[in-house]
Amino acid sequence: MIVRLLRLALSSLPAALSDAVLTDWEQKVVSHVEVVAQELSEAAVPKLLAKLDSTSFREYLDQCCPSVSRLSSQELLEQLTRHLEAAEVVSGFPAVIDPAQMYPDSAGMSVDYLNGSFFLNDWQAVLLHSRDPAAVWRNASMQFEDVSCDMEKQVVSVGIWPRGCNDQRVVQNFTMGACYSPVKTMVQSYKCDGAGNATRLVWLVNGNDTQREWTLNETVPCPHTDPIDAETVKADGQCHGSAIQNSTQGWVMQDQAEVSEYGLKPFQKQGAPSSLDEAAERPVYSLMNNNLIDQGSPIYGDVSAVFSSKYIHGGALLSAVDTGFVETCCLEKRSCFPWAPQHDCKAVSPFKQLGTMKHNKHLFLINEDFWGPASTLRSIFRRMEGDWGAQPLPGTNFLNYFEAAVLGQLKAPASVAGLKDWQPMIQRKFVAGVGGKDVCGTTLSEPGEILHWSVPNTLRDRFGLTPSTVGEEERQGFGLGAWSEQPAFCHQAFS
Repeated sequence: MIVRLLRLALSSLPAALSDAVLTDWEQKVVSHVEVVAQELSEAAVPKLLAKLDSTSFREYLDQCCPSVSRLSSQELLEQLTRHLEAAEVVSGFPAVIDPAQMYPDSAGMSVDYLNGSFFLNDWQAVLLHSRDPAAVWRNASMQFEDVSCDMEKQVVSVGIWPRGCNDQRVVQNFTMGACYSPVKTMVQSYKCDGAGNATRLVWLVNGNDTQREWTLNETVPCPHTDPIDAETVKADGQCHGSAIQNSTQGWVMQDQAEVSEYGLKPFQKQGAPSSLDEAAERPVYSLMNNNLIDQGSPIYGDVSAVFSSKYIHGGALLSAVDTGFVETCCLEKRSCFPWAPQHDCKAVSPFKQLGTMKHNKHLFLINEDFWGPASTLRSIFRRMEGDWGAQPLPGTNFLNYFEAAVLGQLKAPASVAGLKDWQPMIQRKFVAGVGGKDVCGTTLSEPGEILHWSVPNTLRDRFGLTPSTVGEEERQGFGLGAWSEQPAFCHQAFS
């Protein structure tokens, strides 16, 4: 049933005869960026060659990549150029999404929306699929609690008010300095300063580190690493409310980033487009898969769309660094993500340093200056060394991608070369175009042919399927076809 529904969703979509059509504003932005990017890219070549010949970079290549460590800087640059020309542009999104719970900087698409005519950005998804878009733009989730400290007993009392300060209260007591695990992947601890303030420390951990469910009277070992968050609150015993998710602030920040960092047309009302025409002039966020990740874009959802390079070529703007990261950590000067690698905000000048699919060599230098040892210039050569997957990708490299802001109406299925689930047990791809080849070299016989299938986590859970219960018989029953051990990508360029 799952396969049949998705097959129908794709087969019913009209085929597009041309590439993404840009509005006048978008075309002006793209034309301006093309001119500037060409100048910057050409000017960057001598500096990039010098970087590839530098002592520190050569030492890095000797250590990680012996097969290329003796190549000249010009030969390394040629490899880098060919690599970027073949790199997939991918956009991650969840298989299933609740349109009432869409937050800023989230993916707009889901498998549920594949029966539409276009691949949606998140602004469009809210307008098309949310019952009350205004409530989404201006949503805030609140929590209400009171905190008091007993310095003599070394106990912190936290009162939780689920329905606000005038309703029922649930109290929880914590020993100061002890660690508790509210969920398997989180550890928290409280401390008091004796001056009316309490601080809640939070760590994110592997669930295997605690093996505990929420038990108030039972502690877990405190992590040895620095906490990812330290929130200080008044310990006056009075109920206070605080926003734990401020969508208004988030949507406004995303709007600002798209206007200031990509030069896109402002909405009439900041952070809240009133029409699909307004929303259509904003990008679908994607990334250049420089690191050859077979899962595509795993940190943004369990499904990744691989865009047709030919379709998006004229409307994709590239940023050397994720613009959401720059907006949050550099421009807004708010506290950055505690788990982020070290970075240098001075390396980035918003809108002045964008690249395109054709002109992008300067992006490597900006990315290198921003991320340092965690740059994409270094991880690309590491990932190309040996057989695919022989060189693991450190967690610090998952943020070092070039961001691709794909403009124009992305007609489905023509704009999408493939969809894939990051679950390795079974693979799937949607492919459009008669006579073309997918990344594994399979020739297509009909538009929208489905070559490989998998059941996304959310759908698999809904139907009670687990890796241990999905065998050959069940896969055939779902129309999933034969088991495939082959990686989701065969690393051939999309046509």
